[in-house]
Amino acid sequence: AYLVEEEGGSEDSKSGQDIVYEATPVEPEVPWWKQRRTKVLMAIICVLSSTLLTVGLGVALSRPIPIAEIDNNKNTSTSTSNATPTAPPNSLPPTQPPTKPSYECFADRDELKTLVDRYVRDGCRISATLCTGISNTYGWPMREWCVD
Repeated sequence: AYLVEEEGGSEDSKSGQDIVYEATPVEPEVPWWKQRRTKVLMAIICVLSSTLLTVGLGVALSRPIPIAEIDNNKNTSTSTSNATPTAPPNSLPPTQPPTKPSYECFADRDELKTLVDRYVRDGCRISATLCTGISNTYGWPMREWCVD
């Protein structure tokens, strides 16, 4: 489509002047969803949304799942309650908590230092199967070692 405007003096062509028409192309307005600024704004919103979603999921999935720990330090012989808890029907009978195996204690500082160096060098902190000799003798992970 072209916008045509008349340029010049009078509309009378007999006066010796020709009528000159100036035509400029007129483009229709682009719909809002096709405009560049809308596309840029939507791209920014998508990037921010995906960033927030990624951070939120990362925080949610990085939290450890709480596991109920059995307190082995309590003395069960001093219990005053004689009532036994009732189990719901169709449930399995209670089992005894696993007992901790007893591990050797270190004889002296030199033995401890040698095994700590080997533990770090061999990558034992990743898995007990990487250092079965150390983990079977002294325990795994290192915080389970007897250093008394």
